[in-house]
Amino acid sequence: MAKLIIKSADREFTLEGDDELIAREFRLLLKSRSSTQTVIIRGDGAPIPTEDLDRAMEREFDIDQDGHVTLSGTPQGESKTEAWLLMVLFGYQELQGRKMVHSSDLLTSARKAGCHVDRLDRALSSAIRDADVVVSGAKKGKRYGLTPAGSRRARMQLIDRFFPIEPEERKIDG
Repeated sequence: MAKLIIKSADREFTLEGDDELIAREFRLLLKSRSSTQTVIIRGDGAPIPTEDLDRAMEREFDIDQDGHVTLSGTPQGESKTEAWLLMVLFGYQELQGRKMVHSSDLLTSARKAGCHVDRLDRALSSAIRDADVVVSGAKKGKRYGLTPAGSRRARMQLIDRFFPIEPEERKIDG
């Protein structure tokens, strides 16, 4: 007798039976997962296929010959700089598989995009305080990375940037 238990954030599925039944059902589950399309739900409830987000990331992010990731456009204002840095950290994570980015690489990415950042710890202070960014090392050896919450925040910021919510048309009665 075998048992298959599948858990997600809010659901649990249990199947009991002989080994052959469990193996067959598990293969069917894996086959069905590969044929489904993953979507992200935007703030207004509109679904965005992850393939669209991937294509937008390839279009908007650039990786130079030295491996520095930059994002098109220059942030304007202090809070925009932090959001831009979070998105660039997300780019390093998703496009290069780098969980932690050396401060010099992040500063170079900022400079290449025309963003002036004196100190990353100050530019990312609220993200660090809110536990969206983790910091390791000291002084010039610092490395920055996104926590799972920071990855979700950066992904949502990218979605808002790549797929802006159009303002609803308003009827004006004359």
